This record gives sequence, C-alpha cells and structure tokens, in this order.
Amino acid sequence: MLSPRRFDGTPDVEVTAVEASPALIVFVASEGAFGPAPDLVLSGINHGPNTGNAILHSGTVGAALTGAGLGAMAVALSVDSPRPEHWETAAAVARRAIEWAASRGVPGVVLNVNAADLPLSEVRGLRAAPLAAFGAVQAELDRRDQHHFTVTFTQIRRGEAEISEAERTDAGLLRRGWVTATAVRASFEPAEIDIEALTCAGEDLDPMPGSA
Repeated sequence: MLSPRRFDGTPDVEVTAVEASPALIVFVASEGAFGPAPDLVLSGINHGPNTGNAILHSGTVGAALTGAGLGAMAVALSVDSPRPEHWETAAAVARRAIEWAASRGVPGVVLNVNAADLPLSEVRGLRAAPLAAFGAVQAELDRRDQHHFTVTFTQIRRGEAEISEAERTDAGLLRRGWVTATAVRASFEPAEIDIEALTCAGEDLDPMPGSA
C-alpha cells in the first residue's frame, strides 16, 4: 500500500509511505517503482544500535545491502537507544554520513553508522571501526507451548577482558561515546569449498516419499 506524505520544512519534497519490508521497498524503488532508480539509499534512522556480526539480521542494514547490491551507494543509520532522545546528534551524524557518501561513497558498499544517543557536545567524535564479533543484544527463546514461543532481547554485558579486547570495534567504541562507521561490501563471493560430491544427474534425484 502506498500513501503520499509531507514533512514540515520540506514541502516541495515528494514522500511516499510504503507498507512493506525495508529491503522490499528498496528493491522495488531500484526497479523504478517510484521514479528513477536511486543513486543513494539511506536506511534508518533505526531505534537501537546495529553493531557487530548481528547486522546480518537487521532490517535497516538489510535494506542498505539490497540497495548496494543493486548498484547504489548506501548508508544505514542507527542510534544507540531503543528510545532515542538526542535527535540533533543523529541529524548531525546523518548529514556528515550522507555528504561523505555523496562525494566519496562507492556503489556496492554500505556505510553502517551508529550514533551515540548523547548531546552533541558530549559525543567524543566519529571513528571508523571494524565489526565486533558479537552484536549489542542477544536473543533468548522461551517456548510457551507447542505452537507459541517468545523472543526476548537483552543487552549483552561483557567481562573486563572481553571489553578490553573489543574496545576498538564498533560495539566497544559506541559504548564509550563514539559515533562509529563501518564499510560493508554487498557481495556474495563463491565459497572455496568442494561441493562436487553434491552434483548428480536428474535421474539420480530421489523423489520425496509419498510424492507422485
């Protein structure tokens, strides 16, 4: 479903709200659904951080990866709080990230940016950072019965040794008041493993039991 919108301060900018997943919206936009395909995809600003290898499960980063995979420059923006308070900081970070992407960004690459939810005067700065080996939260499954379960997300608490080892990663720097930026390439490289034993002729494929 599509619906037109207008934002205060930008009355001449055409805005369309779409009821779909972020990645699907970017896909159809890249196919010309809303006009010319975008040169730059901006995804976010997400409520809550997207750090570490857990970004693979992020809808915000997923939308940016989709755009990058279709040839656009892409930026994914997140704030280190589920209920952000300091939007002036997020706006300043977004402006700098967009200006960088427009002038120096590379199609096919996602700039994943996480802003500290602090007053702008308290932000320590912006740092390039590698992805942490873990994300900012962990998920716990609680099965209620045969047909239902709940998923609970809790913030990860690390020991001092782990914090010291990871202090230069996106998760570690963000925790200490930095804004972080990580470049991620949207590409799927063939895995260098032997799968020749998997190959076979069509007649060698066994039908599923009970199939016609």
